[in-house]
Amino acid sequence: MDKTEIIGLIVTILAVGCFSIVFIILYSTYAKSEIGDIKSGKRDIAIIDQDIYDNLSHVKSRRRIMKTIKSIAFYGLMLFIMGIFTLSLVNKFNDDITMFGDRGVIAVASGSMSEKHKENTYLVTENLNNQFDKYDIIVVEKVDSPYDLKLYDVISFVNDEGVTIIHRIVDINYYNEDGEVEFITRGDANADDAVDKFHPTIDDIQGKYVNKRIPLIGMFILFIQSSLGMITIIALAFCLVMIERYSSKILHEQENRLKLLKEYINFDHEYGSKEMFVSHVEKIYYKGSIYLFDENGFVEKLENKEENKTMEVIVDEDNPNENIEASNLEVLEQNDDSDEINESLKEENESDGDLNG
Repeated sequence: MDKTEIIGLIVTILAVGCFSIVFIILYSTYAKSEIGDIKSGKRDIAIIDQDIYDNLSHVKSRRRIMKTIKSIAFYGLMLFIMGIFTLSLVNKFNDDITMFGDRGVIAVASGSMSEKHKENTYLVTENLNNQFDKYDIIVVEKVDSPYDLKLYDVISFVNDEGVTIIHRIVDINYYNEDGEVEFITRGDANADDAVDKFHPTIDDIQGKYVNKRIPLIGMFILFIQSSLGMITIIALAFCLVMIERYSSKILHEQENRLKLLKEYINFDHEYGSKEMFVSHVEKIYYKGSIYLFDENGFVEKLENKEENKTMEVIVDEDNPNENIEASNLEVLEQNDDSDEINESLKEENESDGDLNG
């Protein structure tokens, strides 16, 4: 990888990673809000309605059918994705080809075989119509001997740069400098003078195209094989696992809440929840009072009798190490008043004594 590719890979990792983290944070916030609403009872009517609806006979039957269809679709999709992912990994580490016995599959990465170039007249005269498009998956057959190949066969091979090429044989050199048979190839969409510089021998050839292909599937394979694809798949898997985790928590809280509601309320499955309503009141406790608010605003202010009964602790200024309970505060105040009265009476008696003297 050159410097530009490394920078691009780092930017991709940061971008995909940040997106995944932000997505999970948002979804976890949503899940926590939902769980909070469920626990506080704000979703009670919806939970009851859903339970009543789910217990209707025709709904049960339809839900069973839909559940079966969804399961088949889900597992079918998972098998398809896992198959494509496995195929991509095998291709990536096996020269872009996956072999099944004597045959293999290759994802087409370019459009060099997608059409007939007008200069390549042999395509018309020889009636060669087995072109294929970019992103197709093609099937190739293993070749053991160079003599199993002939002029105008389409072959896949790995060139001297390690790149997989799928082109047509336009000439054969039976004896090169090393005494081997080498093949001159060109893509059907390339001009007559645009032959491949690298001439493969039998050791470079992966297989011969057998005129079987699957359109467009190669797009997914090539994407997954790329660095961006690998990072995206890992990030997607992480997001799906976290979504499943938080969704399970929400469902668990709904089931617990429904169990609690059923314990105290006998639902009428025929009538539904038409006679039910939920009123949510918020209570704010402040300085011995309770302030009530509902959806429409302020309701009323009440005295917090429970708070008045609670025990407060007052620090005695003369003896900081000793605490005086609030329940005894009134008695202390009364004692202080008695001391003041006694002091006044004492002063009056002393005044009377002075006058008598």
